[in-house]
Amino acid sequence: MTLAAPAADLPAGELIRYWRGTRRLSQMALAHEAEISPRHLSFIETGRANASPATIDRLSTVLTLTLRQRNALMLAAGFAPQHPRRHWSDPELQAIQRSLSEIVHAHLPFPALIMDARGDVLLANRTLLALVGDGAPTDGTPANVYRLALLPGPFADRIENRDEWHATLTAELVEQAARTGDPQLAELAHQAVAREPRAAIAHDDTLPVVPLVLRHGDRALRFTSIRTHLSAPREVLSSELALETFMPLDDETREVLAALNAG
Repeated sequence: MTLAAPAADLPAGELIRYWRGTRRLSQMALAHEAEISPRHLSFIETGRANASPATIDRLSTVLTLTLRQRNALMLAAGFAPQHPRRHWSDPELQAIQRSLSEIVHAHLPFPALIMDARGDVLLANRTLLALVGDGAPTDGTPANVYRLALLPGPFADRIENRDEWHATLTAELVEQAARTGDPQLAELAHQAVAREPRAAIAHDDTLPVVPLVLRHGDRALRFTSIRTHLSAPREVLSSELALETFMPLDDETREVLAALNAG
């Protein structure tokens, strides 16, 4: 997968060709799946023919574009975007925001957060904030899970299995950057890849998952997590929100988290 983000002003045909390339689809395969002729697709990609909104929609579906990418492709083709784009604080998202907040805080004493497609944290419970501690940004920008864990800083320095976790999270970031074509994610991915350890990585094969082993004081806390998304979104931000809930992998972690919340 490529980490290069598409130029913001690409014509619709070139944008389709870009996404076809990232999905590793031939013109023949994409045309077949979208139920148009390869000749017509070739003309669309070279600008010799214009695609209708229905054709753009079919191509977007086959290319598994996000709602944000679908909007961008519609705009590039000269049509109005089909999916509204809200902000986290907009009244239209108040019901979703309230429900997500209830889930995040109901997960106590374990950490939980809500983040957007770039990994910016929009909401977190007090356990998560306590564990991040002085690793949180002080300039008013939102904490970013990829920056916190992959780039040098107080939080990343407390990850005891840093090499193993770095490799796991970097692979996720590279995939997310390639899937979305987001320039900020692409830049973060480049930075993370450049810092990947070159030596062989030690693995703890006693666990069924790669744990996050986080030093907290003189204790080592071990976590795994589950990430979930809203079903059937029709709005851009709602389609990009992710709920990540962390679970302890041993009794010591459970005890520390319980004590942290009892204080």
